[in-house]
Amino acid sequence: MRVRALLILILAIATWPVVAMAEAPARLPVAIKPPLPFPANAAGYQWVYKCPAGKRCTIYLPGQTFDLVTQAVVILVMFPVGNAIIPTYFWRVTFQSNPERTGFIQNPPSFAMTVSSELLLDASGPIGP
Repeated sequence: MRVRALLILILAIATWPVVAMAEAPARLPVAIKPPLPFPANAAGYQWVYKCPAGKRCTIYLPGQTFDLVTQAVVILVMFPVGNAIIPTYFWRVTFQSNPERTGFIQNPPSFAMTVSSELLLDASGPIGP
């Protein structure tokens, strides 16, 4: 009985890396529309949220609420200015029937973004080439 339990444990440990590698690959970020609103070599990170068809999605950004969203792209860029690094958040929101809206906030003391449960994270990752 002990040998069987030991064999099962060894088999589980041996196959763990294979199971971990079989997970779905991470999705790559979508391309940022030119012209880039920041230096091409600036450090940053982006999040892409998409709303499934037929759902009513909302995103809350600093001082703004957007309803009937189809896609929201939020980008954090770390601007080097002299010896300082200035965090800046950009966003582009597209809607079911309205033109897209863009905006940004620079060097906020804090940044809060909330999305409705229907708005799903589609991709995220560092920006750049």
